Amino acid sequence: MSELISTTFNYIIHSTLGAAIALLINKHLENSKAKITQKKQWEECWADRFIQILILYSSTITNILNALDSLVNFYKPDEQDDINKQINSIKNNLYEARRLEWELSIMVNYAPKNLSKVHKISNNINLLIGNIIKNKYGDLEELRKLQQELHKYGRSAHAEILGLKIKKMGSFD
Repeated sequence: MSELISTTFNYIIHSTLGAAIALLINKHLENSKAKITQKKQWEECWADRFIQILILYSSTITNILNALDSLVNFYKPDEQDDINKQINSIKNNLYEARRLEWELSIMVNYAPKNLSKVHKISNNINLLIGNIIKNKYGDLEELRKLQQELHKYGRSAHAEILGLKIKKMGSFD
């Protein structure tokens, strides 16, 4: 009888201990899963925000390029109203480009390897546009090249924010 009680007691202790360990492991796994999910959501949120800003910035630069191009190539002294509209468009877009560049610059910590390059390129774009306007002359093709470089590093920065590694352009780990 005492052996039966001892066996039953051991069974209860082992079952209880096993259940407690299983609960602890389960709780630990759930906490780990929640932390990973929270981190992933944070990364996705900032990656989405970054790409939205980059797209807006690029679009704004394209608007400036188009306005500059139309001023240079289609300039007619008798169309002063159109010229003033183009100049105002350039001014408004320059303001927006600076604002968006600032937004990009404050995100550098999220992807230090690539976002610093994005920030440097966007700064160079803004400086080049400023010089073109100041000198009333410049190479718009150089701006296009910088914009393409911006997209290249922007893609890499987006992947970096998400924790992805780009092996080569077009494939991810």
